[in-house]
Amino acid sequence: MNRTAQLRLLALLAVAIGLVAGSVVTQRADDSGIEIRGRLGPTAGPNSLGHVRSQHAYLERAARAAPGRPAAGLVSMSRFVDAGEATSLVEGMDATAVFVQFPDNAPEVFLLTKSISETIATRAKELGDAVRAEIVSLEAQLRDTQGPQRELLEGSLSKRREALNVLAPDCACVYAIGVEGTTLGALARLQGHSDVLLVDVPQPAVPDLKGWELNPILPSRDS
Repeated sequence: MNRTAQLRLLALLAVAIGLVAGSVVTQRADDSGIEIRGRLGPTAGPNSLGHVRSQHAYLERAARAAPGRPAAGLVSMSRFVDAGEATSLVEGMDATAVFVQFPDNAPEVFLLTKSISETIATRAKELGDAVRAEIVSLEAQLRDTQGPQRELLEGSLSKRREALNVLAPDCACVYAIGVEGTTLGALARLQGHSDVLLVDVPQPAVPDLKGWELNPILPSRDS
């Protein structure tokens, strides 16, 4: 999709007292300079829950008033979902960015120049290749190591093998999606899904997210 080429990454991981904000991405109209039109997502801290409640109510009101109005939004999940679930949730919408956290890795955000499933599969392979290289190195060191140092290497090797097992393309690792090409009514219905914590939309609603800073909510791995 054409708008995905207009995305620009700004890496950020913010720790909140309650809810946690994950990676941040800014969608831009061009590459001539950052022009921030606004920000979607809570400020990390104890007021995060207040933002969720306020934006949830706003979308409900806006959708009742003008359900067919073109709109875009930031979808934060209530739990981590896999690529298939994420794709089904935003079916009929233009997904422009996907926010991902692989187990034992930091949150990341990816530009969607291809499908969500293909994007996650590509990244899982990249991470897996890196871990496999570490495993090969550790196995080589073990062949020439004895004593207490060998036990340390064996422990490290076991952990890296465990890490490799969870780096699968079908992992539950998607926690947010930026969407465009939809309506307020469709976003309000999406917000009612049990796997969706919040659909954050600009006030007033806009048809795309060019120039908007997207700061989704990172759910707990226990949720």
